[in-house]
Amino acid sequence: MALAETDLADLVYDAILETGAPERFVQALSALVDRPLGISDRTLGGPTPMFRQWWVGLPAAFDRAYVSEYHKSDPWVVHAEMFELGKLRDGREVVPDADLHRTRFYQELCRPFAIGGITVGVVLRSGDRLVAISAMHPDGEGSSEEFRRVVAPLMPHLRRAFALRAQMDGDASARELVARFATPALLVDENGSVQSANAAATVALSSRQLPMFEPARRAELKASLNACVRRGPTELVARHGVNRGQLLLLDRVPGHGQRKLVLVRVVDPSTPPSHDVVGATLRRVYGLTTEEIDVALQIAAGRTPKEVAEATSATTNSVHLQLRRIFEKTGTHRQAGLVRLLERLSSLRRS
Repeated sequence: MALAETDLADLVYDAILETGAPERFVQALSALVDRPLGISDRTLGGPTPMFRQWWVGLPAAFDRAYVSEYHKSDPWVVHAEMFELGKLRDGREVVPDADLHRTRFYQELCRPFAIGGITVGVVLRSGDRLVAISAMHPDGEGSSEEFRRVVAPLMPHLRRAFALRAQMDGDASARELVARFATPALLVDENGSVQSANAAATVALSSRQLPMFEPARRAELKASLNACVRRGPTELVARHGVNRGQLLLLDRVPGHGQRKLVLVRVVDPSTPPSHDVVGATLRRVYGLTTEEIDVALQIAAGRTPKEVAEATSATTNSVHLQLRRIFEKTGTHRQAGLVRLLERLSSLRRS
């Protein structure tokens, strides 16, 4: 590799790890490859769709139209699962020209700008998130060999940099989440080592009010943490000492690669849930409407959909429809799952 290309590997880490955005890297890459090229970062579905991109060399009108509308129907993105992680592929291997030319995406966007295809490399695929580096090529031309030659050796660096950045963002988000709880909350690894604790948990630990974190209970705690990592949400009850009955709610924190982190919340079962706090959280975090919050809280209180309908002068069918929307927004599937979620939200700080 030439010196300028070697410098690109360092720039990958500098740009992505320092700012989270690869704009400086893309600008430098464009000086070596005479094609429109860039990096896109998006979620494929999920409750909060996200899309952003850093491109150089695209006509401004194409860029605006793609960002505002056409990124939703990009045929290469629709078939993203067919692109091997870390490998550069010609888009025609996934979407043949005959299929591409029949799409609205091509007819309305690509064809007017004489854009015939794309070379794509998937950099990160994690859950709903997809990060890819690409170069466009004109109608009648194949993929750029120069783009392949320069970018192929950089793919491992791009993958590593974006994975590290995702872990950094995940750590920051997890610490922020812990700080939002009014009751004791901790971020703990699968071995029981505390990685972060909010103010209430710090006080409880120093005053030995969290018996499950005492050395004598470490094996029991570790077993529950590992069960949470393997199977999902877990509960652990302190059965001895002055804090007997203290309940720990354990939830796996996603997005940390090989490092397994668990959010541990301490709940006093004798304290009833605060509905205003739960309602505010359902609105802020999950996007529930006022009517949906009311239905969710009544279901959590043990009412049936028919009883909720009678209490709100609604039809039973409309309550069932609201309940389905609540399930979709909260990621729960049954009333029992919704009740469990509301119990877990009851210790959130007032907004």
